[in-house]
Amino acid sequence: MSNKQTALVIAPGRGTYGKGELGYLARHHAQRSDIIARFDALRAGNNQPTLTELDSADRFSNSLHLRGDVAAPLIYAASYLDFLAIDRARFDVAAVAGNSMGWYSALACGGAVSGDAGFAIANAMGLNSQAHGPGGQMVVTIVDDQWREVPGLRAAVMNLCDRISARAGQFAALSIDLGGMVVLAGPDAALTAFAKAVPPQGNFPLRLPNHAAFHTPLMAPVA
Repeated sequence: MSNKQTALVIAPGRGTYGKGELGYLARHHAQRSDIIARFDALRAGNNQPTLTELDSADRFSNSLHLRGDVAAPLIYAASYLDFLAIDRARFDVAAVAGNSMGWYSALACGGAVSGDAGFAIANAMGLNSQAHGPGGQMVVTIVDDQWREVPGLRAAVMNLCDRISARAGQFAALSIDLGGMVVLAGPDAALTAFAKAVPPQGNFPLRLPNHAAFHTPLMAPVA
């Protein structure tokens, strides 16, 4: 009988390479410089700043590092190299899944495409979403200070989305259900209307910088 532990790998989505992750590739994956060099070559060939340049920046910049054409390849590279670093003598990877942008990382981690092809796909997706992804995303909490769901709040949030969506030229829709939080997506005007109508709770509703209206029909041009 094998002594290996069974593992499920979940590749993360946008927002997971932040200020605290600056330098992540150099700190954790310097030994895979050959792979990083290939990723860098693809971006250099597209006249894009390389991962090495971005990861080794003096400081984290929201206006740069959170852009779709920068965030997506950084997150993919970190996720894919983390996957390769899993000790297969200890862990038997039974399945690979991905959250949102992580679906693209999961393609490579799961063996559907090569690591280099996966990077090319993720890089192109990030570039397209930055250039053609309108609207945005907003996070709303539906729990109290003790992380208990407030009765009726989820329904109220979705009802407000329905009312906004009934207006001509506007819609607000559920993008991701995070359990204690919901991520809404839609055109800028719809998200602005929602933020004005919903009672504030601490930092929420929170507009996610440099995010488009992911998981909605607005992203059709990106596809």
